[in-house]
Amino acid sequence: MDKEELKDKICSELGGTRKGNVCFVGKFPLDLSSSLFYFKAPEYYKVVSINPEKFLKIAPQIELDRLTIQGIKKSIRNKRPIEPLFFDISEETGKILGHEGRHRAKASLELGIDKVPVILYCRGKYGFVPFERCSKVSMFF
Repeated sequence: MDKEELKDKICSELGGTRKGNVCFVGKFPLDLSSSLFYFKAPEYYKVVSINPEKFLKIAPQIELDRLTIQGIKKSIRNKRPIEPLFFDISEETGKILGHEGRHRAKASLELGIDKVPVILYCRGKYGFVPFERCSKVSMFF
């Protein structure tokens, strides 16, 4: 599969509309060009669209920087591409081990965006494992 086919596949999985290197998942402008690195081994991830409020409830709480949120909101309003959000999930327990994207989720929530793209990875004892081994993921998604 070449890069363009991969971009089409990712955007289709998210129910988005592709325009060049951007996949619009609702109003969320997902950056496909810089995100391709994450999608090279499809057996190691799952892409889902979830409500940003749900993302914020699941992700460990951290203090959010208002200036960062304002900058992300401006980017989204101007339809500039944004990196996807992530969860690393334990193969053994299904618990969240790591995340990226709280500021993007908060900005999306404040803009009334109802779905954001999230990449789910399954982490085993020694690194990432094929996603099918994360059987307890359904507790969140």
